Amino acid sequence: MTLLNPHALFLLPLAALLWFLEFRGVSLSRAWASAWLSTQGSRLGFRAALHPWLVSLSFLCLTLALARPVWDPVNVDRKSSGQDTVFLVDASRSMNTVDVSGSSRLDAVKLALLDLLNGIDGDRVALVAFAGTSVAKCPLTLDYAFFAQAVKNLDAGSASRGGTLLGDALREVRKDFSAPGKKLSVWVFTDGGDQESFPVEAAKEYADAGVSLVVWGVGTLSGGEVPERGVTSALNENLLREVAEAAPGGAYFGSAVPLWTLPTEYRARHRRDAVATSSRVVWREGAWFLLWPALALFACDLGLRLSSSGVEITGFARALARRFRRKGDREK
Repeated sequence: MTLLNPHALFLLPLAALLWFLEFRGVSLSRAWASAWLSTQGSRLGFRAALHPWLVSLSFLCLTLALARPVWDPVNVDRKSSGQDTVFLVDASRSMNTVDVSGSSRLDAVKLALLDLLNGIDGDRVALVAFAGTSVAKCPLTLDYAFFAQAVKNLDAGSASRGGTLLGDALREVRKDFSAPGKKLSVWVFTDGGDQESFPVEAAKEYADAGVSLVVWGVGTLSGGEVPERGVTSALNENLLREVAEAAPGGAYFGSAVPLWTLPTEYRARHRRDAVATSSRVVWREGAWFLLWPALALFACDLGLRLSSSGVEITGFARALARRFRRKGDREK
């Protein structure tokens, strides 16, 4: 047996504390019953004596249920068909330029990728940020929530070194993600800035690896000022078009194609020819075997308390009546 949430056991001392508080309350109740209820005192004491045990045992069962005892693990595999896609996103400082519908280039790419996730099913996706170096932010995965979080965390500092080396990033992606016999699709989002990393030559190497390449130019031809840099950055469509055409079947989308059309273009180039397998462990849950006793004990305690309160009120009323009667007899 295994506990999936062992930290819940830190609540166990509270069960002892509840027992002590209830026991103390019972002692006070017995003293009160002896003084006021006379013949019904033993009945009240017996019922009250059960409260500490019912409350503490109920809390004990609830705490053990929160610890989630499980056993008999079973591995469940899930197979899905789709394609492997790597999204290679430029995270250089120039991507902070605000010239895409009032947003920065990087923010526009992030919104487009998050919108694309709503229509992806069965594809393994990965996210790589690049500038002067490339950094994998999310490996190939079917966990779209994790991928979405990685996209949200992207910023111009996601790559550890400044600059823009598109060619090096393309080579790293081919080396890290392509595998013999498996097809890979790489989608690049960049403004086309490059510092002599020979991206065209890197794209030509994709032919032998069986990798399809799609390049999306982000920004405008007129360009804009890079924040905190004092320089102007414009979209280099000529270079990016050469990079896309260097890869067999490559495609290029420039300033004339808005980023909100990404889901449509992605579906148009989708290849459902890869099979991905994900597995998870399913356990037999023991929490239910503890929750029902906890509820039953709590219900019994509640019933006894309601019953005892009726006895206390009735006995108290009778005791008051007797005292007033005795007082009246003495006055006579």
